[in-house]
Amino acid sequence: MPLNEADCYKLTEEELKQVKELRSIFHEKIPEDLDTDLNLRRWVHGWKGQMDEIEPRLKLYIQNRKAAKYDQPNHLDTFFDHPLVQKYFKYLAFSRELNVINSKDNGVFLVERIENVDLNNLMKVVTCGDFLHMNFILCEGFMRQILNQEKLSGRPSGMTILYDMSGVKIGDFLNPNSPLMKINKLSMGLFQDYFCDILFKIYLINAPSLFTVAWDVVKHFMNKNTQAKFIPLGSNYEEVLRANIDVNILPVRYGGTKRDDSGLVNPETLCFEPVKITEADFFVAKKFDDWEVAHIKVGGKFEIKKIIEKPSTLQWQYWSNSDIDFAVLKESSSGGIMELLTPRMTFCTPKLPEEGEFVCKEPGEYVLEFTNNSTSWFSLKLDYAVKIEEILTK
Repeated sequence: MPLNEADCYKLTEEELKQVKELRSIFHEKIPEDLDTDLNLRRWVHGWKGQMDEIEPRLKLYIQNRKAAKYDQPNHLDTFFDHPLVQKYFKYLAFSRELNVINSKDNGVFLVERIENVDLNNLMKVVTCGDFLHMNFILCEGFMRQILNQEKLSGRPSGMTILYDMSGVKIGDFLNPNSPLMKINKLSMGLFQDYFCDILFKIYLINAPSLFTVAWDVVKHFMNKNTQAKFIPLGSNYEEVLRANIDVNILPVRYGGTKRDDSGLVNPETLCFEPVKITEADFFVAKKFDDWEVAHIKVGGKFEIKKIIEKPSTLQWQYWSNSDIDFAVLKESSSGGIMELLTPRMTFCTPKLPEEGEFVCKEPGEYVLEFTNNSTSWFSLKLDYAVKIEEILTK
């Protein structure tokens, strides 16, 4: 059905001016699906029109999205088929259905639960890199649903999340230097940098009495704009939820009318039931024989260059005593420009090493790039190992 122009959101003159300025900075290099007035308005609002803040983040988001192949048109269609989603989502409790629209705010609605989710042992199962990529995939899925809804409605959309804190272990969130919190801090940074202002509200229900103590720790990972989106509700939460969320999409557990008796999810919460983590699920690092050490000063960069002549798998593993930026690059076939082969992101190794691989199909020089962007005064210690395995063809 064609949109009724009268129902579409009209950008203000100031918004149109800022969106035009943002487009001029990128010289038509914004991907078509992201290059909408409403989406660029979101970036302008999220960063208060500060183009010097927006430009590097939007540029890196576009590059990382492409390098990770999260820019594919079928991202939503294949969401549950992605290896990381299949591998790790079973330990979490999200609602399953996509494109659930709340007519009261035109937002995409999601339920998340913490009960029976073993966050501490999850840190023994998933590396920081896989955790961040899993969140990147999830947020990109949100983004696609929001863009779709904006295209259909002509009005701004966003995420409306119901977060049930029943069963939460407050102790998991009290130590800012725990593996869980260090990785969550990086995950929140990724969300705020790349998906700024997609969040409408997160309604927090069934929070324990010590919630405010944990919140004083967690909120320091967020900017003021994100903090304001978290809405703790009291014992009358059902009434508040029904006033803000359509009852036909609100699970019966929380005062709505929607059930799911498919057997795929909990019929009353609409969420997957998390699988219990056992020692058999714990991460097992690959064996690397030749280890080396590098010290990277603040603001410094360390590169490992490998010449690949035949189709091979480039593999790496490393430990770092501080947050570290990492990416794999290769000089493009046109020469001069370094092509980003893996997303350039910030990682940490508080409990597990970071490891990965890249299939090198073309000959050339491949570069593993490590950068110390710490705000401290101290050099970073990097323990690393790299190996190349030729791909044998029959």
